Amino acid sequence: MDYSDTTVVIPAKDEPALAPIIRKILKALPSCRIIVVYLGTVGKLSNRNVVFIRQRSRGYGAAIREGYSAAKTGIVANIDADGTYEPMDLRKVIALVRKGADMAIGNRLAGAGKRAMDSYLLLGNTLATLTFNIMFMKRIGDSQSGLWAMRRDIIRDLHFNETGMIFRTELNAEVANHGYRFAKVPIKYYERIGASKFNNKFYYGFYIFAKTIMFRFKS
Repeated sequence: MDYSDTTVVIPAKDEPALAPIIRKILKALPSCRIIVVYLGTVGKLSNRNVVFIRQRSRGYGAAIREGYSAAKTGIVANIDADGTYEPMDLRKVIALVRKGADMAIGNRLAGAGKRAMDSYLLLGNTLATLTFNIMFMKRIGDSQSGLWAMRRDIIRDLHFNETGMIFRTELNAEVANHGYRFAKVPIKYYERIGASKFNNKFYYGFYIFAKTIMFRFKS
């Protein structure tokens, strides 16, 4: 199947798993474009469909926003560069967008994927998703997933302020507030390759809860 309609945006900061992930994406999604927005040292691959952009502003959300600005295809997809996601699962979310969803999110919390999470992370992600679904009256499966796809044309209607990890919640909130359609699909999830750059996970859990409420009533 041809994926020339899709650009995969990968935010990366000193990620040892980056090169193997790119190779797997190119194999899983023939003819797709890949935009790597990076900080630090990354192993660059020579491929005409892969573009490396040095990140201008710091932060996970800032990297994705810069990638979106550079994308030209009808569908944009995202995958984290830490080796926790299966590149082949990008096919699942892209298929849902092609079938009519505005945004499709890979659900780590359904099935075997959740086994790779520490128990407190599983609880935190479950509560974050429950909070989002209650506040926005949606039924998404995993509000903190790092693998999703969406129609690029809806991005012009979305208004972003966040540059850090909370961007994932802000993105979901913007999609919901504008009445766009979500879809979800179970995906695989693995243990991270390399050290985590995320230190205060307990504080961040409370931060997600507070920001979810704020995003719900964002004017």
